[in-house]
Amino acid sequence: MILNEIEENEDATSVSIARGLKRKKVEISSRTVRRRLKAAGYRFSAPLSKPLLTTLHKQRRLRRARLMQHQNCNTIVFSDECTIRLGPVKRRYWQRKGQRKVVRTTKHPAKINVWGCFARNGFGEIVCFPQALRHSTRQLFGRDRDFKLLEDNDPKHKSKQSKEWKRKNGIDCLPFPACSPNINPAENLWNILKIRVAMKKPNNFPALIRLIEQEWIKLPLDFRKNLVESMEKRVDALILAEGDYTMY
Repeated sequence: MILNEIEENEDATSVSIARGLKRKKVEISSRTVRRRLKAAGYRFSAPLSKPLLTTLHKQRRLRRARLMQHQNCNTIVFSDECTIRLGPVKRRYWQRKGQRKVVRTTKHPAKINVWGCFARNGFGEIVCFPQALRHSTRQLFGRDRDFKLLEDNDPKHKSKQSKEWKRKNGIDCLPFPACSPNINPAENLWNILKIRVAMKKPNNFPALIRLIEQEWIKLPLDFRKNLVESMEKRVDALILAEGDYTMY
């Protein structure tokens, strides 16, 4: 009965389930409900935050995914930007029951913008810059013309100047669907890098930049291989979901 309640109403809590069963003359406590749900493989956790997708978004995501299904992932250069802040990052900690770790943060922490790229055969350069990346910022690529660049739909990538630079330098770009950050495995890369940098606890801006560059170089080589190989799974999951959100 408990499982039926949660399957019929995914917003139900242990308390609301217990109350609902009591109205059906079934005496049970919310604690017992939680225990039964855990035994059945359920866990009480926050939902995933995903962008709101319109029907048009889903159609475009599905169309792009089908085109990318036949793309050799070993010939893709994955690129992305992120912001890394000075201070702790959100992560999980092992804590005793009844105890909560306190992480002290500042209202406006110092931050640095970072751009990086990688492919199956290695990591590219990582570039730290204090201001937002502009379309006029010089980008660094190798000489291998067989590779295709994957970047998001940020306006700076779509600017006339950026397009002209890529055209003159023979840089072919893969189409990237709107509202689809989960397609680019570089998102996972940033999460790992942020945690590794934060664990070293930099206490000033120069130290933050230095650690970003050091930790980037120390990223394990098999990590980039796993990220590239995950691209196929991401595309397949997107097709299976018919353009809707996936678990990535």
